[in-house]
Order: sequence, then C-alpha cells, then structure tokens
Amino acid sequence: MWTSFVILSILSSALALPPSDAPDCKGVLGCNNHGVCAGTIDSVEGLYCICDPGYFGLRCQLPEDVPWCETQINCNGNGVCSGGVEDLQCNCFPGWYG
Repeated sequence: MWTSFVILSILSSALALPPSDAPDCKGVLGCNNHGVCAGTIDSVEGLYCICDPGYFGLRCQLPEDVPWCETQINCNGNGVCSGGVEDLQCNCFPGWYG
C-alpha cells in the first residue's frame, strides 16, 4: 500500500500541468492576453508563453500582421526600411548615412 502511494505521488508530480493551471505562472510571466503561460520555474525551459495564432514574441506582445517598417521606423525619405521586427534598419540612399 505504501509503495503504491509513493509511486503515485512521484508520477503525479512528474506530470506536466496544463498551461492555465501552472502555479508558477500566476503573476510571474504575463503573456499580454495573447497567450498562456506554461512551464515551471524549476524546469530546464523555465516559464514561457504559448502564443495565440497571429502573435509572437517572448510575451506574445507582437502581432504578426503589423507592417513593421511602416509603423516602427522612419528613414526620413533618405533610405528604405528593411528587416523584420527583430532587426529593422534603414538602408540609406547614396550620400546619406545614419
């Protein structure tokens, strides 16, 4: 009887909790209402967000459909914006820099 209890306790503690029930997530990692927190503080992966479709980023804070060059960077008419959300940059026209 005691052995069965110990084995059951070990197995139940090893099972992963569903994202919404992970106790370490509450108040620690916000997923910006566009995902759910998963993982545990003690796990190799740590805490992380599982983003809803259409969002990405560490905390699901970035919508996939935003035209990043048009809304996040201004080349002042002297260059062309390129790159993705992680590496936006202005490619300057000849004679311009910055």
